[in-house]
Amino acid sequence: MDDVRMNIKKIKIINFRGFSEEKIFEFEGKPFVMLTAPNGKGKTSVIDAIEWCMTGDIKRLHEGYNDRNTNVTERKQNAGAILKNKNHPDEKTIVEMLITAENEEYTIHREQDKDTLDDTGEIKINDFTGEQAEEELRKLIDVKNFYKYHFCDMQKTYRFLSKNRGNIDAEFSDFASDYTDVQNVVDNLNIFEQDLGFRIEEKEGEKQRTEESVQRLRDKLKDFENVPEILPYEKEKLFENENTDIVKMTTEQLQERLRNLYACGYQRGVHLLEWKIAGMNAEKQKNELEKLKSEFTIHEKEIRQAAEKKVYQDDVLKKAEADFEKYQKKELTVVNLEGNRQMLFQIENKKFNKEFWEETEENLKELKKTKEKINNEIQILSRGDEILDILTTLTTKKAGLINYRLKMKQKNPEEIVLCPVCGSEKFDQIAEDDITKQAQSYQIEHRDLIETKKKELDGIKKQENDIWEKRLKTANMALEEARDKAKKELDLVTNLYNASKEYFTVLDKLQKEAAEKFALENMLLQENIVAAIAFDESKILSSDEKIAIETEINRISVMVNETIQGMTDESRLNSFKTKSVYAPDGITYNEELLNKKISSVKSFLDNMEYTKNSNDQKALDEKKKAIQEEIDNYKDLQKNVKKRRQNIVEQMDKMKQEEFEQVGTYLYKLFCKLSRDVQIEKIQMQRAKGEKMAILDESNKPLINMFSDGQLSVFMLSYFFGNIFRLQGSEKFPVYFIDDITSCMDDINMLAFLDLIKYQLMRSDRPMHQIFFVTCNEKIQNLIEYKMENCGIVYKRIGIEEFAG
Repeated sequence: MDDVRMNIKKIKIINFRGFSEEKIFEFEGKPFVMLTAPNGKGKTSVIDAIEWCMTGDIKRLHEGYNDRNTNVTERKQNAGAILKNKNHPDEKTIVEMLITAENEEYTIHREQDKDTLDDTGEIKINDFTGEQAEEELRKLIDVKNFYKYHFCDMQKTYRFLSKNRGNIDAEFSDFASDYTDVQNVVDNLNIFEQDLGFRIEEKEGEKQRTEESVQRLRDKLKDFENVPEILPYEKEKLFENENTDIVKMTTEQLQERLRNLYACGYQRGVHLLEWKIAGMNAEKQKNELEKLKSEFTIHEKEIRQAAEKKVYQDDVLKKAEADFEKYQKKELTVVNLEGNRQMLFQIENKKFNKEFWEETEENLKELKKTKEKINNEIQILSRGDEILDILTTLTTKKAGLINYRLKMKQKNPEEIVLCPVCGSEKFDQIAEDDITKQAQSYQIEHRDLIETKKKELDGIKKQENDIWEKRLKTANMALEEARDKAKKELDLVTNLYNASKEYFTVLDKLQKEAAEKFALENMLLQENIVAAIAFDESKILSSDEKIAIETEINRISVMVNETIQGMTDESRLNSFKTKSVYAPDGITYNEELLNKKISSVKSFLDNMEYTKNSNDQKALDEKKKAIQEEIDNYKDLQKNVKKRRQNIVEQMDKMKQEEFEQVGTYLYKLFCKLSRDVQIEKIQMQRAKGEKMAILDESNKPLINMFSDGQLSVFMLSYFFGNIFRLQGSEKFPVYFIDDITSCMDDINMLAFLDLIKYQLMRSDRPMHQIFFVTCNEKIQNLIEYKMENCGIVYKRIGIEEFAG
C-alpha cells in the first residue's frame, strides 16, 4: 500500500440536496481537500453526495429521519427534500465520481427517481451495471461500515452522547481481538445445554407415562387377590366339532372360543325374547280383536255398507263434502249458464241433458238467422237510396221552392213560373201545401216499413229470451235435484263413517302387524274374528311362564356379561341378535354346561392376563429405572456443560477487559496528542461482570458526563483516528472525511489537531491517502493553508467561488 494512492479526483452533482443545477468539483487527487465557505453554501452536501454515490445512503440523515418519524404515517407526512433539491422534485438525482484505486480509474455513477433514502437507486461502475456493479463496489469499499470508519462530524459526536452502554460496547469492540470463534463455542455450548434440558424434559415425560402404565397394571393386578385358579374345561361337547382341549390355546384362540360360547347364550336369549315378545303381542292383539268384535256386533250393517262404499278411505268423505259444497254454492244465471253446462250434464238429469241443450240451440240458431236478415233489411231501409235522399232534400228545402216561385212572380208577374226541378208549368199555380206532397208521402210509407221490421225483430228477441229462461229454469231444477242427492249422500257417508270409524281404526292397527291375516274381506265375518281371538289366546303366556322366561334371560345376561337393565325387550332382542351371529352350528343347549365352559375359558384368560401384567410390570419397572439413569446422566452432563460455558465466558470477559484497558490507554495517548491542555490523567474502558461498557477517568468517574463540547470533539477525533490507525494496511479505501468537528475546539487543541494531520500527510506510509476537511471558520482556513504551504504539502481548496459559480 506504500506506493499506492487512492483518492477522489472529481465529482459531478445534479439535483442533489442544496444543488439544483449541475455542479462539478475538481479535487485533482490532492491528499488534502479543504472545503471552506459560509454555512448553507453546500459544503456538507458535497460530503453527503460522495457518501450517497458510494453507498446509496446518507447515514447522518437517515438515522435522524428514522428517529424523528417512528411510524409509516409520520414517514409519509415528512417525506420529500431528503435527497432531491426542493425546487426539482420530479427530476432525477444524479451523482458521478471519478476515483483512483490501486492505480486504476473508476467512474461511479448513481441515479434515482424517488426522493427517499429507503431506496439505493441504480449504480453503474465503468461498464458494469446491476449486480455486477454492486460486486465491483464491494471490492472498493465496505458499504456497511463506510460511514462508521470514514466520517467524523458533529452529528455523530452528539449521537455518541445518546448511545446506551450496550451500543458503546459495540463501538469499541473493533479495538479488541476477534472473539467470534470463542463466542460460537459459547453459543454452541448454550444450545447444547438447552438441548440437554429438552432431552431431560422429554425423558421426564416418558418416565411419567411409564409410571402411569405401571400404576394401571398394579390396579389391574389388584383385581386378583391371588394368582387366578385355572378351572378345567368340560369334555362334554356343547356344539358340533367343539375342540375340548383348550390348554394349549393362545389368548386369541381362547377369546374366540369365549365369543362362541357367549353367542350360544345369546342365541338362547334370542329364542326366549322372541317367545316373550310374541306372547305379549298376542295379548295386545287379542285385546284389539275384542274391540273389533264388539264394534262389528253393534254396527255390522253400517260396517258392511261402509266397506262397500270404502268410507274408511279419507277421500270418500271429503269427496261427498266437496260435491255437496259444489252444488250448494253454485248460482246459475243466463250469463254463466253456457260455462256451467258440462257440470250440469254430469248431473244426468232427464230434462236438462245434451239433447235438450242441442234442441234449444238449433232454435236459437234459426232465430239468429232471421234476426240477422231483419237487421240487414232495417240497415238497408235506414240507409235509404238516391230517391229517398233527393226527396228528403226536397222536403227539407220546401220553403226555398216557395220563396223561389214568389221571387220569380215578383220579377215577371206576367210569366208562368216553371218548376225548378222538373220544369212543369203546374208549379206556377199549385198550392203551397201540395208542393213536395208526394215526397212527404213516400217518406211516411218508408218510415212505417222500418217500424214494422223493428217490431218483427223485437218478437224474435223475445223468443230468444224465452228459450234462455226455459234453459235456466230447467237447469235450476237439475241443480236442485243434484243438491238433494248430494246432501243425502253426504248424510249417508257421514253416518257410515261415524258408525264404522272405531272398527276401521282398530283394523288398521291389526293390519300394520299382519296385513294378509287381517284383510278386510276376512274381518267382515264374525266367525273369522272369533277364530283370530282364539288363536291369540293360545299364544298368550301365563304369569309363571313370563317369570320363568325373564329369570332365564337374566341368568344368561349375567353369564355373558351383558347389561340389560333399563332396556326394552325389543332393544335387548336386537342386541342379542347382533351378538348371536358368532354362534357355532349344531348347538345342544345346556345352561349348566355352558356356564362351566365359560367359567373355564375366563379362568384361562385371567391367568394369562395376570401373568402378562406381572411380566409387563417388571419390564416397565426396569424401563423406569433405565430412564432415571438417563435423566441423571443428562443432568450431570448439563451441569458440566453449564460450568464449562460459564468458565469460557468469564475467561473471555477477562481477556476483553484487559484489551479494553489497553484501548483506553491507546485512546488516551491520541487524546493527549490532540489536546494541549489535558485535565484528565487516564481513560479507562471497563466492563463489569454481566454489565455493559463504561468510559471512566482515573477516579472511575464517567468521562462522558464531564466532557465539554471541545473535549468531546477531541475524544471523537481520538476515536476516529484510532480506527484509522488500527485499519492501516487492511482498509481498501483509505479516504476520510472530517466535517466541521473542530468548530468547538479552542486554538491550542486546533493546533494540536493540525499538527497531527500535517505529520500524517508527510509520511510516505500514511494510513490516510486523502482527507476531506470541511470548515466555515476563516481563521482555521488560514491556519491550515499556512501549515500546508510551510511543510510543502499539496492541497486543494474548494472555496466560496466554486460553490457560488
